[in-house]
Amino acid sequence: MKNKLPYIAPNQWYHDAFNRLCLFLLNTQRKLYTDSENISQEAPLFVTGFFRSGTSLTTQLLQALGMDLGPQKHLLLAKNQRAELNPDGFFENYLFMEMSLYAFTKLKSWGHIPPQKELVNDLHFDDSDRARFAEFTLCGVHDDRISNLNKIDALKKYDLLSLNTYLQKEFKYPFAIKNPHFAVLSPYLIKKWPKSKFLVCFREPTEAIQSAAKITPLLNESVYQRYYSDLLKLDSERVLFLSHSGLIANPEYSLKKLCEVLPLDASKIPGAIKLIKPELHRYKTESNSSNSELTLLYQELKNKSINK
Repeated sequence: MKNKLPYIAPNQWYHDAFNRLCLFLLNTQRKLYTDSENISQEAPLFVTGFFRSGTSLTTQLLQALGMDLGPQKHLLLAKNQRAELNPDGFFENYLFMEMSLYAFTKLKSWGHIPPQKELVNDLHFDDSDRARFAEFTLCGVHDDRISNLNKIDALKKYDLLSLNTYLQKEFKYPFAIKNPHFAVLSPYLIKKWPKSKFLVCFREPTEAIQSAAKITPLLNESVYQRYYSDLLKLDSERVLFLSHSGLIANPEYSLKKLCEVLPLDASKIPGAIKLIKPELHRYKTESNSSNSELTLLYQELKNKSINK
């Protein structure tokens, strides 16, 4: 599968040749786990929100306050062309990112063309998806923020049908998984992990959209609305909202509020604050949108924020 969307580069012929060799080697040594059919008792915290809304910084802070992000070698790094987007790293787990990209492909959607909620409600993976997933992730999507060696390290044991086993064996409680795509895949995640919670990062719409243009100009107001509309309908026991501007303006207060609602180590707040670099968070813009629905949505996000 070739991907020609603007923020994921297609494989060149030399990428493809090398990746197919890696796929062949992987298939000679795979011993995959398969999740139990029982409802998962794991309780991951999913960190999500519209692109460029502070999800990476927030996840970095959660890690500094004691949350596990899974195997370090499976995290997407700040490398190559996308390094300038998040100089400290993306703090995204490779397998969960690729699961979301595969789900988008299966639903004929993508990050800037989110799937409809009804389609996500019916999303499931089966053996036919398992057969395609390794080729998709190694040969279909060119993401060089993680080496093929580390991709194969994960794929030898885990894939779409063993993500819960992956959490059980490779993560330590409390743990978090960051992915902006989870904002529009939440119905699937809740079905898979009924005890999961969401930490939703948000930023003033015009500010977020201007910053997201670094990724693609296709991330517009309607996409912003889609990334938050379903999450705002979730029960307050399931979802927490964090204002990015509030975090930058008053980091100590924001981190204390996070420690009140999550199993974090408040004694580590002074060290965590040092990770916040206001100079990296530009586009301080007040909304000039004429979209009344967007204005109301942003106001609702602010009203529900834990650090308002």
